[in-house]
Amino acid sequence: MRRFIRTLVSMGLVVNLVLVLIGSQALAEKITLKWLDWEDVTQRQANSQIIQAFEWMHPDIKVEFVGYSGGLESQQKLLAQMVAGTAPDILTGWDHWTWTWADKNQLLDLKPYVKKYLTDEQISQFYPAIWNWFVYEGKRIAVPKYTSPMVLFYNVDAFKEAGLGYPHKDWTWDDLLNVSQKLTKKENGRVVRFGFQESVTLYRLVMWIWQNGGGIHPEGNRSICILDKPEAIEAMQFIRDLIWKYNVSPRPGQALTTATDEAQEANFMAGRVAMQEQGSWPMAYYPEQCK
Repeated sequence: MRRFIRTLVSMGLVVNLVLVLIGSQALAEKITLKWLDWEDVTQRQANSQIIQAFEWMHPDIKVEFVGYSGGLESQQKLLAQMVAGTAPDILTGWDHWTWTWADKNQLLDLKPYVKKYLTDEQISQFYPAIWNWFVYEGKRIAVPKYTSPMVLFYNVDAFKEAGLGYPHKDWTWDDLLNVSQKLTKKENGRVVRFGFQESVTLYRLVMWIWQNGGGIHPEGNRSICILDKPEAIEAMQFIRDLIWKYNVSPRPGQALTTATDEAQEANFMAGRVAMQEQGSWPMAYYPEQCK
């Protein structure tokens, strides 16, 4: 039986962000570096502290921060800036973006900098699979910034109202479906609360595929796609059925159904969704803003 294991206690990991250094010309004596990174409530204070500490350690360098949302449309926009020579010197982006940029020969090889500035002990603090993920044709194209566990958030009041026990680590996919059906609430034939919501994007779907014994490509061979295998198809079909067959997850036009984290979070905070799989970052503001 397939286990639904991503609860608050037992969580699967996914790489969310990477730090990328873009190749540039030799720098002058007084240096200004432009750093592009997420600009939101969970990042702002941390980024400010990072800049303050870095500038204290390197008084000849000024860091100019540029905030952005990190939306998927940014990948091509940043690539165009790289080609034009106007991109920030350092940027944060989704891990899979780096492969496109590296393929266009737009990223600086960080191997010499890693060798010079990072000790073996510091490197050992990274998950090996994540650290090794960012080596492309023998070059280190990025350094992981952080990994985020995926968390199952749930509305306690909705569970109490339905007389249900809270999620636990032994849940299967069938358990998730059954509970989602009981949590889905209708008024006058219209769904006013959905039992569960998942972002239908590949980096979220792949976790379900992994749970089912599948993958995107065979280990060690990224040139072959195996999303057509039964394990992957079954996992993607399960998520599709939650939306279209059982309608315990919102369809387009029902609640906020875009793939952005902001829309997903708005649904949960407004009580339109009883359970939601999301990264750990909403823990910074869900306690105060959720209904």
